[in-house]
Amino acid sequence: FPSRAGTDTMSWSELHKRIRAFGHHLRASGVEGGDVVPILTAIPKQQVLSLLGAMACGAVPTILPSASTEADATELQTIVGAIAKRARVKVVVASAELAGVASRLASTHGALVVTTEGAVLDGVAVEVFAPRPASAPLFIRISSGTTGSRNAIAVTPLMLERQLEAYLERLRIAPTDSVASCLPLSSLCLLPALLLPLHCGIPSVHLSATEWLR
Repeated sequence: FPSRAGTDTMSWSELHKRIRAFGHHLRASGVEGGDVVPILTAIPKQQVLSLLGAMACGAVPTILPSASTEADATELQTIVGAIAKRARVKVVVASAELAGVASRLASTHGALVVTTEGAVLDGVAVEVFAPRPASAPLFIRISSGTTGSRNAIAVTPLMLERQLEAYLERLRIAPTDSVASCLPLSSLCLLPALLLPLHCGIPSVHLSATEWLR
């Protein structure tokens, strides 16, 4: 995770430990299997740990588009409101910078706000969670909205498997390759930039679009 402050490198072992610790923290905050966990942060490392940690504890994470204007915040209310009609939303994960927007979002649905800065715990027993049903959604992807309103798309294990196979066929990734991206994981690049390299066991590099432009 390169940034202006330096590069934060994480091994597979450390990543595994951190995402399970994050999942334990979400469970301690009241999250149950099948609950939807909206994630509101523009920081790549926080997006990765929040997404994978929520998936590890059986929840259904969704990385929300960043909210930089009041119109963005209103759009997020609409997106999460539509999701909350069909699933439980008990916790909203947010960075410190977006905690205010997240609080307004959470209060509408009686949810708690968990900041990403305090969610990854040190010295906590790593919990091994039971696997979720094969037909249950793994995460929710928010469409870009380029062809109209944004839509929430629930991605199941079967859908993910087929999409990863399609990427593998097109990209022909080798074991010595690595993947780098400066696009937000709330976009379509979630699969090729994060989940595909995880599936292939190769490194991935995540740089925020803001840092890249600077």
